[in-house]
Amino acid sequence: MQQDQNIKGFTLLEILVVVAIIAIVSAAGYPSFSKWSKDRAVRNAADKVTTMLRNINSNVQRGSYAYVQVAIYTHNLSGGPKVDFITRGLSTRGYTNLVKQRNSGAISEIHCSVKSNDWQNNGNKEINFHEKLEVGIHFSGSGSVCFSKNAAHYRLGGKLYNQPNIKVDTITSSRYIIICNRGNAKRNSNKCPTSKQNGLEAPAYLIEWTRFGQITRYRLNEKANAWTRL
Repeated sequence: MQQDQNIKGFTLLEILVVVAIIAIVSAAGYPSFSKWSKDRAVRNAADKVTTMLRNINSNVQRGSYAYVQVAIYTHNLSGGPKVDFITRGLSTRGYTNLVKQRNSGAISEIHCSVKSNDWQNNGNKEINFHEKLEVGIHFSGSGSVCFSKNAAHYRLGGKLYNQPNIKVDTITSSRYIIICNRGNAKRNSNKCPTSKQNGLEAPAYLIEWTRFGQITRYRLNEKANAWTRL
């Protein structure tokens, strides 16, 4: 059988041209993909933290727990910071023990300690949820926020206690956490800057809460140099 002499393969030159075109297109698209990937990671982390705060507040309002906490622990690693977010709940017995301690003068107020043993020694310590996130936040170390039903006892602990006010929307607030890309935090001593003037870069999100458990999320608008409500 005689083969069709018109059938030809690709030449080396044609293959090199195709490879070059693919390389050029990939190089052009990489910055956009990289930006999208960073934004997605930070946005997902902000979504998870927002959900944790809302869920733990729902639990305390429903009476599943008498006193609840969101505890935050940062870890400074070579590639940048990582953050653990943990929710805890005290039973009615544990909550009553805390109130008794305060009323007896043993402590001046109901605490929001970041030490897990403090919770365990005062009643049933239960970890409802634990997230390990590869993002930066605006402080190094540990911090916590605690709620009870109808804001009877609202407390802050660790680095979240006595924070400086920042402008959010048209108001100033000291009840917030800022979440940013690990690279942005690493360039700032493993902490997210608190403003664009201090080096904060998009993607960045701010989560604000009230003592009554109302949670609001914002996104950094670099052009307007402001936090935009989502």
